[in-house]
Amino acid sequence: MKGCLDKTYFLLTILLLAKSPVLRATASFDVLLLLEIQNISTQDSIPLDQLLYQLSNANPTQKINFLKKLEKFDSKQFSSAHKEKIRTLLITNPSKRLILLAGFLEMKPTLFTLAEKYKGKKSLIQYINIALVRAGHFPKANTLLKNLEKLTINDPFVYEVLPLLTYTK
Repeated sequence: MKGCLDKTYFLLTILLLAKSPVLRATASFDVLLLLEIQNISTQDSIPLDQLLYQLSNANPTQKINFLKKLEKFDSKQFSSAHKEKIRTLLITNPSKRLILLAGFLEMKPTLFTLAEKYKGKKSLIQYINIALVRAGHFPKANTLLKNLEKLTINDPFVYEVLPLLTYTK
């Protein structure tokens, strides 16, 4: 059984390298499904380069799954080329989860660029500011602390704000 799955994985990897976007998308989904069937950790099985490549070609549901996988890597595993790929994705199509990944990777210049570009989008700006705190930007951390002093601790605080505070360390 394992030999058969290895051959299937190999063929799906070949399809990922195909020129057709449809073949690549189908193959990337099939590879993830195959890995789940084998109970193999996708983080260990799919290299960082391939996850970033798939992220740029994925539909919204797949993007969430790929970002979850990327979040499992240690920040030291991301090279400058990986960060550049993430920067490109952020500039062209930012998502809250991708912004938080940039904060985890301490991509301050990219986050400042995003803050300037998306001044009017309150939801994105909030995530950019939280990511800057995680990246070690002390003025944003001080602002966050001042704002926290004004908040009432209630259910929305516990379920919405506290998880983001945990992310900031």
